Amino acid sequence: MPELRLLPVPRTAVFRDENYYIWCGSMIRTDDGTCHLFYSRWPRKLGHYAWVTPSEIAHAVADSPDGPWKQLDKPVVDVPPGFHDALMTSNPVEIR
Repeated sequence: MPELRLLPVPRTAVFRDENYYIWCGSMIRTDDGTCHLFYSRWPRKLGHYAWVTPSEIAHAVADSPDGPWKQLDKPVVDVPPGFHDALMTSNPVEIR
């Protein structure tokens, strides 16, 4: 069996935000070739274990899976207080 190795990842492919922890990215490519990254995020100032309540689904776009990625301003789902999922929105996936 041939040996499998991971190749280095280009720095542009890594999506980071110094203000948020990023978790569980899920990318799709639309018919026009645009790559859309949907991911969970929560504020770094609240600490790593704060993901349970303030997490939200956010969105970034790129022309290639290797980036560079441009974060869009608003979360994908902005749930008002009082709704059952207002305190935790996490782990986006594409379902076909």
